[in-house]
Amino acid sequence: MEINERVVPPDDQLADLALWLRDSSTGDWSHDTLRRLVKTRGWATGDDDPTLVRTGLPTGDARLLPAGLAVPVGLAAPSPLAQADCFRHVAQVVRNALGPASVAGSYGEHRPFNAHGPAWGNPYLRWLRPAQSVELRAGAHGPEVVLTQTDQWAEWLIRQGQGRPMDVTGFLGRLQTNDSAHKPNPANLLLPSPWLAHDWDVFERAFAAWLSTVSAEQHALGMRLVPAIHGATGLLLDIYPHKDRLLIAGAARSVDLPALGWTPGPLPDDPWDDYPEWRLIGGGIGRVDGKALARTAVDTARAVGLTSPTELKIMHGAQTETSEGDEYSLTFYGLGIHSRGTR
Repeated sequence: MEINERVVPPDDQLADLALWLRDSSTGDWSHDTLRRLVKTRGWATGDDDPTLVRTGLPTGDARLLPAGLAVPVGLAAPSPLAQADCFRHVAQVVRNALGPASVAGSYGEHRPFNAHGPAWGNPYLRWLRPAQSVELRAGAHGPEVVLTQTDQWAEWLIRQGQGRPMDVTGFLGRLQTNDSAHKPNPANLLLPSPWLAHDWDVFERAFAAWLSTVSAEQHALGMRLVPAIHGATGLLLDIYPHKDRLLIAGAARSVDLPALGWTPGPLPDDPWDDYPEWRLIGGGIGRVDGKALARTAVDTARAVGLTSPTELKIMHGAQTETSEGDEYSLTFYGLGIHSRGTR
């Protein structure tokens, strides 16, 4: 494929599919029941592979899951930007059909049920209903819509929070609404217990992983993910992911920031004015060197006298909105530091 090429169903066909999945009644989640369900849509199950569902969609065949159905709805070139663009397009169509997602975020390193997402990022949108939910997630070659049992997903989510390093990764945003169309109310969704990094090496790894994919995930979801991390000794790391360039603005007392690799700001098209006055510059989507940025940030934190990442806190960025204006309360689980969004 060319770098910007993508294959998706027509918008009306995609919207109809999302509505059909939302309104489908499974009863139970056995493969026999799911096969009967897909046949009502005129789809055929495979003869040789019992999990295959031939949909006739240009994006490929669907798969029966242990308790659900996954339907590919986009194919894109393998570059992170092409994948994020494709996800964003499909997300807009599905949002128009179903309304704002109850939950939006990234699974980080592992998603249900201990599976791995693509290397460019692991974004998802989930429309919760009492019995079953529809999820749009990143697949191996493009986005896919998934019908799954709500309780099974919610139970998996809460089991992740055991407090161990990297036990739960990514970030989670809950829609801030009491609209009856979005039951169960995501504000009452049980969240995993956060883990805290007590070691700089653990935090550096977590921060590097987050920085490497956050620009692509932000673009795919149409959200703003701009946490500001503060340290007790006057350290500030203000993060600005973007499609074309990731910036970290910094301030620190009594530290030679240029010697640590910082560049004076402001820069052209800079989101800040004169404060914070120093910048770390990362590439665009797919070109972010998260390891290098995280190493400089940790070196800076140590230089200002912080003895542990437990002295870091996310002071801003716990509230965000999508390009459509839907507001979400965010919890940045993957960073392993205190956040206003955690319990």
